[in-house]
Amino acid sequence: NKGELLSISSFFSTTEKRSLAQIYAGVSDAVEEAIIFEIKIDPNLGKTTTPFANIQTHSHFGQGEKEWLFSLGSVFRIVDIEKTEDNVPWSVILLPTNEYDQQLNQQLNRRQKTNQ
Repeated sequence: NKGELLSISSFFSTTEKRSLAQIYAGVSDAVEEAIIFEIKIDPNLGKTTTPFANIQTHSHFGQGEKEWLFSLGSVFRIVDIEKTEDNVPWSVILLPTNEYDQQLNQQLNRRQKTNQ
């Protein structure tokens, strides 16, 4: 859903290489849709609530993968959803949330109230 939040419930391994992401995503068919999550990092947004790190030098697959790791429980805003052509993965454009995201703060406040 465009404009909504997406929470990742595990560590989120990513790559800078679109060609590699397409291999991991696979091909859409009559039963399943392949999806690539594109994460846009905007340094002008300030501090993000989504911890992430470049782990290229520590990756099992070496520096060729250009791997980034996002922390358990990362939250993103779905900016756009694009389909370019048949059998090519959908692109879901994500932005990490930050401390000023009203919807995220409302969700966190509701969760805190139910846990009290």
